[in-house]
Amino acid sequence: MAAALKHSGARVFDFPKVNVGLTDAEVIRIGGEISQLVRLASGPHGDPLRLQGLKALLAVEFGRRRGWRYCDDCSFDLCWLSSHRSRCRSYGNTGGVTDHAFRYTKDGRPVAIVGHLYPNRFDPPWLRHVAAEHDLSFEVLPTDDLFGSWYYPEACRAVVWTRRAPVLTWSEWLAQRR
Repeated sequence: MAAALKHSGARVFDFPKVNVGLTDAEVIRIGGEISQLVRLASGPHGDPLRLQGLKALLAVEFGRRRGWRYCDDCSFDLCWLSSHRSRCRSYGNTGGVTDHAFRYTKDGRPVAIVGHLYPNRFDPPWLRHVAAEHDLSFEVLPTDDLFGSWYYPEACRAVVWTRRAPVLTWSEWLAQRR
């Protein structure tokens, strides 16, 4: 699967069409490589294209294991995730709880955002407040988990934001009211 990373004219990396999956050992190895590349990223020996591709590869695998599809070109935020509408029903300031966000869909609909938060942004009371304001659930991934943080493993905490209840389409809502 790691061979799926390749340079092309249009994209930095291409994902395989078949959702084969990575083994836990491959996830650990890729996580270790990300850690090394992050440390080198600011120096002359950094490889930002490879680093970006490896992060995306783990993002794809994380979603696959949860039944989601990683959407690298999606731009929805917590407001859209909570209400499936473009307007937020509360304030727009979420205080950076979706920094370095990776977005996921299922059946074409937003289902999750994984933010990778630095220690200055990781504030559990604030996370609970934002979750309550947006009617969302959140899960902080343990740092010793396979997917603790694939953005910056030694420095960030991964927070998974999901809906509390499924959002219905207009026709589904009408059907339930009959």
